[in-house]
Amino acid sequence: MSTSRIVAAAVVVLGCAFTVDVAMAEDVVLQVVTVKARKYGESDPELQGLRPRLRRLVGYRSYRMVNDQRRGCAWEVPQQFQLPGGRVLVLRPERLADQRVVMQVRLLQGDEHLVDTDVQLRNRGTMFLAMGRNGQTNNGVLLIMLKAGVP
Repeated sequence: MSTSRIVAAAVVVLGCAFTVDVAMAEDVVLQVVTVKARKYGESDPELQGLRPRLRRLVGYRSYRMVNDQRRGCAWEVPQQFQLPGGRVLVLRPERLADQRVVMQVRLLQGDEHLVDTDVQLRNRGTMFLAMGRNGQTNNGVLLIMLKAGVP
């Protein structure tokens, strides 16, 4: 076997080992999507599949994606997501139990805790929160879509 083939094989093996280490470093993947819902208007193409579910939940017809944040992290390490209006969503994934991601959810506006709760979300499942007083803003509703899952 030539030296170049040995080096190429070693690079492939090291590359595979690195990929496994990266996957193990990300115990859980969190995704936070902020969506603006309005009574009338167009919807973003990437939200078309969710439109019937969103319409049943909040009754609006137009859904526009404001922000999409996704990251892998380790268990028990809080993750902060910046949201419109100066709000901060803090997610602390605690563990996987019975194919459910158990995590702490905090929605903060300055020092005020708007939401402070623990949830169990089906692995790779989705949960929605509405923002604003009673979920209403002057121009529709701002929704937070949370996804959590083990790769």
